Amino acid sequence: MSAEFFTRLKRIMYTASGILLGLTSIKHLFPSITKQESELKINVPPELQARVEAIATSMHVGMPHRIKVYINKGLSSNSAGNSIFPYGAVVGLSSTVLCHTTNDIEKLGLELCGEEIDWRSKDGQLIAELLLPTREQVDFAIAHELSHIQHLDFLSRSLLAAVSPVIVYHATSILPQFFTIKNPMVQLLPFTIGGVYFIYNNIYYALCHWQEHRADNRAGLCGRSYSEGGITFAKKRIELDKRLRALDDTSSRSKSFPTSFTSHPSFEDRLERLTALHRKQQM
Repeated sequence: MSAEFFTRLKRIMYTASGILLGLTSIKHLFPSITKQESELKINVPPELQARVEAIATSMHVGMPHRIKVYINKGLSSNSAGNSIFPYGAVVGLSSTVLCHTTNDIEKLGLELCGEEIDWRSKDGQLIAELLLPTREQVDFAIAHELSHIQHLDFLSRSLLAAVSPVIVYHATSILPQFFTIKNPMVQLLPFTIGGVYFIYNNIYYALCHWQEHRADNRAGLCGRSYSEGGITFAKKRIELDKRLRALDDTSSRSKSFPTSFTSHPSFEDRLERLTALHRKQQM
């Protein structure tokens, strides 16, 4: 078996590892990239920025003044970076956090499932009510994102992606010791890439789900009002998902809605855990 093949494979896979580490980290090292990609050009009220900094302080997140808030294009919050990084961190909140009434929701011009909602209809009014967040929901969302920032959750995901090509190389190098393989490029490499990708995919989503649950738990531990906000958030999203599916007659059960995320655990699972946390807080 050609030593030249493995030398080239090692070079390729280690280069791919470095590239993946860079690609998965760059948005956190330079959080303005994340902001530019998803930002709505809406001014952030000073009181909202102050609210994020106050919650960050209560959670012992370092240098809260270096965490900047922006309004994103989605229905959910997101975050990037860390306050200790040169360019700090950002927290993106849905434009719905600026709304005080269902009329404010209607004025946002949201499109759900690629279609405009008839806000004057019975379903439209109900959807507007489900989209209108309570103060507790907003505080929970902020604390959830601050937990991601505080724990550098992106780093473990980036390292997991970066190590995958290295595992491909070593698996391809070791397996010929146990099997007779004449052409590793054809007989072995596709097998190891497929196998490593399958393992990576399962570990990645398990890690994402664990981090989301940890962020929910960390946010809920900020106080009973926070866990109540998380419970309200999960209940509303479960109902919203049902309503959107009912409105879209052509949808299949596998269709992705704005309330669903593959990298996140189900809202039902999150609701169950937050409810259990809330019960403990009441004891």
